[in-house]
Amino acid sequence: MVEIIPKPTPKKPITANLPIYLGIALLIAVFAGLLVAGHFSKKAVEKKQSLETELAEIKALPEMSLEKEISEKAKKISDFGSLWKNHQDNSYLFPFLGKICHPKVQFTQFSLIKTEEANRVEIAGKAASYAVVYQQLLILETEDLIKEPLLSGVSLGSEGVISFKLSFNLDSSIFSFK
Repeated sequence: MVEIIPKPTPKKPITANLPIYLGIALLIAVFAGLLVAGHFSKKAVEKKQSLETELAEIKALPEMSLEKEISEKAKKISDFGSLWKNHQDNSYLFPFLGKICHPKVQFTQFSLIKTEEANRVEIAGKAASYAVVYQQLLILETEDLIKEPLLSGVSLGSEGVISFKLSFNLDSSIFSFK
């Protein structure tokens, strides 16, 4: 028999298409999750790289400043060594002059002219007699550290005192540290 009245098509229950909708929603959620995870992963890698760069810079700063400080200290030590090596000590000069001075001679003036070529000493003095002046000159001539002693300006002063001038070069070893 032929039916003339069309029958309504039976409706599928909502639950029948529910797995398809859930699958599509799940697929969209997974895709969105992958996009979000990729974004956060990229940000985390960039942050990690920037932190590693900062850490390397922070580690390098103390090392660089320590290296710089060490090199400055080494330079100061080197400079001090050369200063110490080239330093001349004048404290031995006056005990030496006291040793070579005749007991009856009085020195009234003293000058030291230090140059790279020579250490010239010029002394003015007074003595009781010409013999004492001559003895003082002999003392200077016998001393190994004295070179080229020269007596000049000998004159008879008031009260019978002999005035004179002595000049000589000193060996530079008198000025070195002992």
